Amino acid sequence: STQIDNLCFTSRNASHLLEIKKKIHSTAMNDDHSDSSVTSIGDEDEDPTDNTENLCENPTRDILTEGFFRLFKPVIDDLDNNIRRARLSQLELRQQLDELSVEMKNLNFENDPQLHEKFKRMVHVKQKVVVIMNILQGAQERLVTLCQQQEQPGPTS
Repeated sequence: STQIDNLCFTSRNASHLLEIKKKIHSTAMNDDHSDSSVTSIGDEDEDPTDNTENLCENPTRDILTEGFFRLFKPVIDDLDNNIRRARLSQLELRQQLDELSVEMKNLNFENDPQLHEKFKRMVHVKQKVVVIMNILQGAQERLVTLCQQQEQPGPTS
């Protein structure tokens, strides 16, 4: 059916193009002047600024419109499809994040008593390490002071 539509469209366009060509040719032969402000093909008596009647039937505009439509339609369809896919993937990602959040909350509640005890032990060990570090630091400072005192020459008598 699309091939038939394309053939109908092509034959309709061909007849419109022939009609336009005849009008342009006859207008060019009959007119000795060229007015670039005249945009419609028609009688000389018409007001060149009044193009309201061209809105209804303008084969050139129709051909251009159809051409632009055929040119941009695949791009627009691709964009629409990509937007749909992006929205679907965002929804899937949202669902997966919600599921992961629920699983993490469940794990947190399940392992809380065991982890709490281990955490307490780690805090206690950390406190002991800090105390030992302070003792070692004090001992190192005293050792440095003793080394400096030994290196100094004693009083000469």
